[in-house]
Amino acid sequence: MTLSVCYFMEREKPIRFPSQQIRIATENFTNFLGSGGFGSVYKGVFSNGTLVAVKVLRGTSDEN
Repeated sequence: MTLSVCYFMEREKPIRFPSQQIRIATENFTNFLGSGGFGSVYKGVFSNGTLVAVKVLRGTSDEN
């Protein structure tokens, strides 16, 4: 499973975070927002109050 958090700023690639940090921010993926062709999206909040959308990508590998 690959976890990515996208900030809509001046970045071209998603920022990657440790899975434990993402699980905490999403309260273990409890707030499902939707899904698409590449995976499911969950709402999260970091400890500093920043709201994020976390996409859990399907069918990918971290070996790239």
